[in-house]
Amino acid sequence: MALGAGGVLLIPNSYVTAGTRFTLTVQDGGPAPVGSVYVAARTPGTDFTIQSTSPLDVGVKVYYQLWDQTAL
Repeated sequence: MALGAGGVLLIPNSYVTAGTRFTLTVQDGGPAPVGSVYVAARTPGTDFTIQSTSPLDVGVKVYYQLWDQTAL
């Protein structure tokens, strides 16, 4: 996925929970990032937002993984 205007990307995902952990990795093939990427917001069961600390990071490609603890 690539960051959009202002270095922000909203990702619809019904699997996101309040306890979901994320791994974000900037990928080759796009512009080099100026800032750092992080998960800025989440709405459990709906979506989450990846954002850069720099609004100039438009088009930066980011790979994400979601991690959740499984109840035993």
